[in-house]
Amino acid sequence: MSDGSRIWYLDEADVAPTIAKLNKLNERARSHGLEGRYTCRLGDVTRQPVYLDGGYDAEAPLDPYAKPDHYKVTQELIVEGVAPKIAGWSFLATLSWDGGVLVTRTVPGFDGRIDPDSVQDQWCDHCRTRRERYDTYLVQAQDGERKQVGSACIKDFLGHAFQPSWVASHGSELDDMEQSFGQRVTEEATVDSVLAWAASLTASHGWVSRDKAEIEYRESSSSVLRGLLFGRSKADREGRQELQPADDHKATAARVRDWARTADVSDSEYLANVQHLAESEYVRPRNAGILGSAVASYHREMNAQAEREARPVSQWAGQPKDKLELDVTVRGDTAIDGDWGVTHLYTLVSDDGNVFKWFSSRNLELAPDQHIRIKGTVKRHEEYREVRQTLLTRCKIAEPQPEPNAQPELEAAS
Repeated sequence: MSDGSRIWYLDEADVAPTIAKLNKLNERARSHGLEGRYTCRLGDVTRQPVYLDGGYDAEAPLDPYAKPDHYKVTQELIVEGVAPKIAGWSFLATLSWDGGVLVTRTVPGFDGRIDPDSVQDQWCDHCRTRRERYDTYLVQAQDGERKQVGSACIKDFLGHAFQPSWVASHGSELDDMEQSFGQRVTEEATVDSVLAWAASLTASHGWVSRDKAEIEYRESSSSVLRGLLFGRSKADREGRQELQPADDHKATAARVRDWARTADVSDSEYLANVQHLAESEYVRPRNAGILGSAVASYHREMNAQAEREARPVSQWAGQPKDKLELDVTVRGDTAIDGDWGVTHLYTLVSDDGNVFKWFSSRNLELAPDQHIRIKGTVKRHEEYREVRQTLLTRCKIAEPQPEPNAQPELEAAS
């Protein structure tokens, strides 16, 4: 709760417990030296007419001349003030451990790295205790100091939201514990399985981020992937039948895992998460989407690498409308999900180092480093990141495919 006021309409029996809860919160703030306090005052008593023949708690009768059957009485309680907290702290990241592997979820705009050696599983720097916790949180002071805190202590840093007494669960702590018995089930999938399903999903539908999914009112790829791996619904079963990973998807998964294990993570918290997960043996549902997104990241990196390597030597080929026959090496396959379905962007490099791009409406299941002979028409010449590229259209793969030649010469032109 931020500065300002909030008004509740409480049953008479809830007024005294709510005020007691507020006083307890203020007492905690005083004992811990927190800034901010709450005050409260009683407002009006409201008697709302209830008409039973209009439905439960109906505000208007079916008969306009009917009299109320009874009244619902509520007491107005006005709460004002500032949420108690330690001044100058802000939220930085959620920390979770998946099978002993640290996975971080940072705030948007976070730039930098979180040192894994600076945090500990289930530990709180504020109360100096270690106990069973699903998550802990990283907060940062204005001077750059960071603390790892638990879910109870984080309120001291970000503010204690105040709710009426009836928001809290009823019953004793033993009742709550007993109700939770048997409800916790740990599910895991192997890293290779997660990446193989992600490779199949990405090849067929592209990878749709959560942000894009929210904008377009659709399901994100991470959610679909969790369903493929752990789901039991009819849609999940049908998805598994449609997207069962083939050998080429498993081969892609192996390449992605090798790439993730050796990637430079010095400037990327995301890649550090991917690397930690790729080095483990199993992944739980919560982090399957993070690992699965590595397939799309891998394809982007392979495309960028091909462009970087070809930058010194790549030249435009032919003229628009010219028909070309080329021996090329596949350097990237990026699935792009658009309004008209999934399009595959193939990045190709010829034996003399020229870069070609080809948008195909079909998934041709071309593997990185595969050598093919294609026939196509020059659509236009482009330059991207100082790399000259020839965009092809109406391409066909010649049969049979040629034997692999020597690797294309990609060294800088003299």
